[in-house]
Amino acid sequence: MNVSREETRRAATLQEMFDVGIFGLPWNSMAAGHRIEHHEVNRLARRYRGPESRLVDYYDIPELPRPYDVLACQHQNLAWGSRVRSRYGNLITVALVAWSSLGLVVAAAAGLTVSQLILAWFIPSLGGLMMGVDIYREQREVIEIRTRALHLANERIAAALHASEPDPALEHFARQVQDAILATRQDQVRAPEWFFRCFHRSDRADFQLAIARRFERLTAPLEEPQN
Repeated sequence: MNVSREETRRAATLQEMFDVGIFGLPWNSMAAGHRIEHHEVNRLARRYRGPESRLVDYYDIPELPRPYDVLACQHQNLAWGSRVRSRYGNLITVALVAWSSLGLVVAAAAGLTVSQLILAWFIPSLGGLMMGVDIYREQREVIEIRTRALHLANERIAAALHASEPDPALEHFARQVQDAILATRQDQVRAPEWFFRCFHRSDRADFQLAIARRFERLTAPLEEPQN
């Protein structure tokens, strides 16, 4: 478990380095710790065996002025990640219910008593059941953090878009949002890559539209003055 947690935190640090680099945000050593050395990043990069197309255009947003481009990427990350984790948590719940129901069906067919059912079915699978419950609980915790951050981001973005003057505090707010994203990456179980890819095309279309609608004030063409 400690090895798995260490790998999860290292992956979170790598993602934080990527985000901070493209967003131009300051590095928060208090939350993220030290950056991973370049030689170690290069070693880890060589272990990647997937297609390079998955690494291009990781954030898919329209052209926006700073810092709205950063906030749009973070908005997409929060919303998309919440959907994937909610879907994965529901899958785990269905699997737990299905396994338990199957045990009851087998017990009824075999005429087992309650104690025999527990000893023959639930005790051997107790580790898997507890793991499933833990995964579901952790997913819900992450969803709660991400949903709260997304709600605050929506409020701040809407207020800034309707304000008559630019909000100079948006840069600092973007760093706070990034801290929330980092916190959900550091210690929690993530949805498997194959599960994420199963819905990638439809999710991408949904969140492209969501971002376009959210920032349409900045992307809509200016009206030509009437003669």
